[in-house]
Amino acid sequence: MVELFNYCTKNGYDESLIKTRQSLQQFANSMELDGVEMFVYQEMSADNAPATFGVHLRYWPSWLGFWQHDIKRVKKELPEEKDVKAYYGAVTPDQWLDIIRANIKEALKLNPQYLVWHISEASMEELYTMKFKYNDMQVISGAAEVFNAVASSIPANVTVLFENLWWPGLRLTNQPIVKAFFDRVNRDNVGIMLDIGHLANTNFSLKCEDDIVEYTLATVRNLGECAKYIKGIHLNKSLSGEYITSFKREFPKSASFADHYRHITNIDQHKPFTETNLEKVVRKIQPDYLVHELFYNDLPTMAKYVQLQQNALGSTHDFRGEK
Repeated sequence: MVELFNYCTKNGYDESLIKTRQSLQQFANSMELDGVEMFVYQEMSADNAPATFGVHLRYWPSWLGFWQHDIKRVKKELPEEKDVKAYYGAVTPDQWLDIIRANIKEALKLNPQYLVWHISEASMEELYTMKFKYNDMQVISGAAEVFNAVASSIPANVTVLFENLWWPGLRLTNQPIVKAFFDRVNRDNVGIMLDIGHLANTNFSLKCEDDIVEYTLATVRNLGECAKYIKGIHLNKSLSGEYITSFKREFPKSASFADHYRHITNIDQHKPFTETNLEKVVRKIQPDYLVHELFYNDLPTMAKYVQLQQNALGSTHDFRGEK
């Protein structure tokens, strides 16, 4: 099992790394980690390739209407062509596929073992109203079409791990949906990156870390044969049921980007586990990759969070380096 933490090359993180007087690989090793899962959203230098085991590709929360030429849906959120261009980097689906291919090309500069691809769809308005236009089957079908259109850009030896979210798509709460998705994917060497916090967001009744553990184990059991696809874990927690059941189901039209971001992170908390024992989860899944995927402002804070989760992992932290 390879044990990693999430990182991206942005000013705050890079400045924090400089202050450690260590390379990214050295800092990871100081936390008894193997390296990083890098979020790639722009042009990349190969400088961090030695520390990079996985790459998280760019993600567009709302894309299916654009892909299906649903002009009405696109214009509702992006009324002008310049808005469409700013969001997708393109004004047509074919051009957008080129943007995705370019993102994959940048990711491959880091020589990753795996790529992470989100499978979900929701407009900004739907994040508040919780009234979604598309269901899981529609989203996974469209996502498979998009992926198949660009899959040839990915070398056969690079694993593609599809990540669950709590919006329509690959939620992992319905085994037939999971099977239907992988039946539609025209590529070998694929799997699931199970984000435990995202999974927890699908169950508003969870009250504590132990609840998350038991819910995760039950979900894996209910996946049956499809559980074999789980090859990685994004380790973090969200206990957002109280918030999800309390906010008004209406879109605040005057809200700022910061307001929207706050709303999303109140749901998707990406906090560290601190109290429960995570050994049962790791032993059940036996992932190839375990990623401490957490929200943090600087690397010293991340180091503290990683230590908390390693304590929660117990003896399974010692699986590092084992297959």
